[in-house]
Amino acid sequence: MCIGVGSFCYCFLNVFIKNHNPALKPIAASRLRLSFSLGVVTSNGVLMCNWTLLHLFVDENGVSRVDSHFTQELVAVDFAPPAPPMFVSHVVDAQSLAMIELPVGWHGDWHPSPKRQWVICLAGEMGYKAGDGTEFTLRPGTCILTTDTHGRGHNSWNAGAVPVRLALVQLR
Repeated sequence: MCIGVGSFCYCFLNVFIKNHNPALKPIAASRLRLSFSLGVVTSNGVLMCNWTLLHLFVDENGVSRVDSHFTQELVAVDFAPPAPPMFVSHVVDAQSLAMIELPVGWHGDWHPSPKRQWVICLAGEMGYKAGDGTEFTLRPGTCILTTDTHGRGHNSWNAGAVPVRLALVQLR
């Protein structure tokens, strides 16, 4: 699951306030009443934001499993001056980008991921089943890191009534 816009706005607002008006205090997370964990922490005076995502990986026995607590740390930086600071993760080199459309009724059967890749759902619903039996569905705006490049892999299918559109960012 990708953390939604609410946490980004909260994280961004705290950095913006600190950098543009030090007299203002950041909004307390408890006042926002958001339905997900914000993961905002202060470490050595640096504001960070954590995103919790899905990670499909292979264990030591060759069985694919899902880590639903996989986190990516983002740090407030001047990434695109003169725009205000934004939260940015560690940059990872990508090898390729592929756009994929899967028709209604498509079923991939068991297969490993062709490469370590981020799968980002743009439209439709993509069903998955890991080798350990865990099932989950990607919906528009959600993503997963798949690194199950050997072993039996996972099962995947179009789980909805419309074509699935995915962006695959394959890593080096």
